[in-house]
Amino acid sequence: MLDATHLTTPSPTTAVIAARILTPVVRSCQWLFINVKQAHWSMRGVNFIAGDELLDTVATHARDGADEAAERIVSLGLPLDARLAIIADNSQPTAVAAAFSAWDDSIRAVSRTRTRFSPTSTAPSRGWTAPTWSVKTSSSA
Repeated sequence: MLDATHLTTPSPTTAVIAARILTPVVRSCQWLFINVKQAHWSMRGVNFIAGDELLDTVATHARDGADEAAERIVSLGLPLDARLAIIADNSQPTAVAAAFSAWDDSIRAVSRTRTRFSPTSTAPSRGWTAPTWSVKTSSSA
């Protein structure tokens, strides 16, 4: 078992590097959460309940991931800027519609969601892409 005497404080350099890696994770998860909730709120159709539950689960994981990464940054004694304006200024376009959508179109839009934030700045990066996932749907319901 690990007790407090065995814990070490990271060097300032290590803390900054960790924050540079985790900040885009926080922003990407927040961006994903917002877009998944948009798809969730505008979804319609025969498979609404199943799609609703799926998107709620994805949104919860995105929110929890953002919170976990943010708390790690703050625990290192560093600030974090994950305000919506910062996320919006540095985000990629989304396939999620602002209007009502068929349930399968909403799921497909979320599955095409990609986030890109540079691990070293607030500008988008072509070299680093957050992990993505896909959901296969069948429109023959």
